[in-house]
Amino acid sequence: MSWSQLIFAATSAVILASCTAPDVVYYAPPPGLTPDKAVSLLGSKDPKFFLQSAEYRLVWAVDGQVVQGSAYRWDQPLLITAGVPHSLSLAYGWGAVAGGAAVDFTGTPGSTVVIKGENVDPDTAARLWLEDAATGQILGRKLELRLAYRNDPTLALASPDTTVIAIKVIEHKR
Repeated sequence: MSWSQLIFAATSAVILASCTAPDVVYYAPPPGLTPDKAVSLLGSKDPKFFLQSAEYRLVWAVDGQVVQGSAYRWDQPLLITAGVPHSLSLAYGWGAVAGGAAVDFTGTPGSTVVIKGENVDPDTAARLWLEDAATGQILGRKLELRLAYRNDPTLALASPDTTVIAIKVIEHKR
């Protein structure tokens, strides 16, 4: 191997090493947290008729930390500490459109909270809310969402927060 090939190989290795993505810190419940002492968050899905897309509602992030695989585990309990305020990033997806909202939430031990939603206008608007699974009571208020197609370039400019997050949820559902 010549010196020029060796220098090229070493330079290429350094460049490739610098291209690695930063580590993502995913949300994880505190060690030892059990459902009887925690709040269990569950996503929801609105089944549609044959060949129609289903609506998904889920928690995308807790306190700014992304929930790993949230698009795939929307129907599995996500434990958060009870009695402590949390910032939840909620996501709504229906076919090629998506949206998101942030909500502050403090829950009670042993409770199960479902992320519910409704379509207001199929292409532009929806609502998300938190609902007590045992009583059906709405916790807080219904949040209005702006929906957009996941390939809409203006979406990233519209909201630097949860709208972009929801688009990533849809992309990872494949």
